[in-house]
Amino acid sequence: EEVLRIVKPQHFLPVHGELLFLKEHELLGKSTGIRHTT
Repeated sequence: EEVLRIVKPQHFLPVHGELLFLKEHELLGKSTGIRHTT
């Protein structure tokens, strides 16, 4: 989470892991203010 806030990416696309992990990564991206999460 801290890394995402420091780097401030415009897009966040998790592509590896089980559905539960992918959904958690999506929520993490949205909670850090990344607009384009999938």
